[in-house]
Amino acid sequence: FIASAFSVTDILLTPALRAPLPTRQLTTGLQGQDYIDMVTALTQNTKIVNYLGLPAITLPCGFTDNGLPAGPQLIGPTLSEPNL
Repeated sequence: FIASAFSVTDILLTPALRAPLPTRQLTTGLQGQDYIDMVTALTQNTKIVNYLGLPAITLPCGFTDNGLPAGPQLIGPTLSEPNL
């Protein structure tokens, strides 16, 4: 995957989160499957980058309707930290 993706581009631009960041009130007290679902939703787009050992950076670009920050992540091939 890495060789294929970065053979045609230098940096990938992806959403950092698949949904708007939830408030603390919405996440406090979650247990069991609800907790697992929340963690999965918050880490789905960044987990694979960490697993593959790729450098990435998330940049703030604005705010969601609930006033919390939103931003994309830039992902580079191995050892491309200076480019990011």
